[in-house]
Amino acid sequence: MSYTINDKVARLMCKSKGKHALKTKKPLVLLNTIGYVKSDKGDATCLTEMSFMMACWKENEFQNSACSKEIASFYTCVKEANAQAPGKGDRLLTKEINTLLRRFPNYSSH
Repeated sequence: MSYTINDKVARLMCKSKGKHALKTKKPLVLLNTIGYVKSDKGDATCLTEMSFMMACWKENEFQNSACSKEIASFYTCVKEANAQAPGKGDRLLTKEINTLLRRFPNYSSH
């Protein structure tokens, strides 16, 4: 017997009283694109160190040698923040997902 995905889902979901627990108005088919989802970047880090570094540059006419302590402090903060940040491999971006969906489109009729 050939079942569609809707039949299989309905058969699995109708364990109680023989009724279909899942009634869909549209077929359960993956779309070929997804909408834009704004990623949550989180809070900005190292703002204090950056502001100290920029203030030092402004006072010393943008000479790096005079602000080496502030620059080192800023880079240390950035390294620590990157070490604590979750890896990029956790989630795909919307653009990456749409690229994959275009590469492997769904041709089922709906």
